[in-house]
Amino acid sequence: MRISFVNGTQLLVYPKRTSSTAVWYLRLPDPDEMLFALHLLRSGDVFVDGGANIGAWSVLAGSTGADVVSVEPVPSTFSVLERQVGINQFAGSVKLVQAALAASRGTVQMTIERDAVNKVIDAGGFEVPTVTLDQLVPAGPTMIKLDLEGYELEAIRGAARTLTSKPLLALVVETFRKQNWKLPKLIEIEQILADAGFLPYSYDPIQRILIPLRGLEAEPEQTGNNTIYVRDTTAVVDRLRTAPKIRIGRTKW
Repeated sequence: MRISFVNGTQLLVYPKRTSSTAVWYLRLPDPDEMLFALHLLRSGDVFVDGGANIGAWSVLAGSTGADVVSVEPVPSTFSVLERQVGINQFAGSVKLVQAALAASRGTVQMTIERDAVNKVIDAGGFEVPTVTLDQLVPAGPTMIKLDLEGYELEAIRGAARTLTSKPLLALVVETFRKQNWKLPKLIEIEQILADAGFLPYSYDPIQRILIPLRGLEAEPEQTGNNTIYVRDTTAVVDRLRTAPKIRIGRTKW
């Protein structure tokens, strides 16, 4: 079925596709991070949706007028993503890329029958092409979202130029930081991002403030699945505070 989403957009809800049913039940499945994107992005910005799945983040970002580069490797899911974009009209452009984000161009093996938790595996999967973040937007995006089921580090390794690009203001990365703070992968992710000036935050969408998070030298505060990483806090906070209110259901944020 077709439901109302944000800023006049619509989303298709599919049986047994948990990402779309989450939107049906919750409207914003990642509320703080999605509201962060809605408050941050402006017309003319560039948003990269890494691990786009059925397209909720892509449609949300497109609704702000930003240009969207949406990356999804699984063929059946990519076809749903195409339909989601097709039923909406955006002020900006939406580029769909059927590939997996990685550290270099090539191919990887993936599962394809696990809905929202399809992931890269060592062998025995479906072969998909890979692309790097540096190749996607040579001039640099404004914001990146990464939800790659454990493959986030490889994508970040392929973003050396992107992470130093002037336009990039923020990343939202699925980290499960509270559970994974001792894992070498997360430690390396945070080190690479810190070297590029990006530090971890959570977001209070009611007060529109960034809340600094501790580093990984001690167990982090309880947070959600995702971590927001910001470099130029002055520019980001100014955008967050000056963004117009957005109606989600019966509430304006």
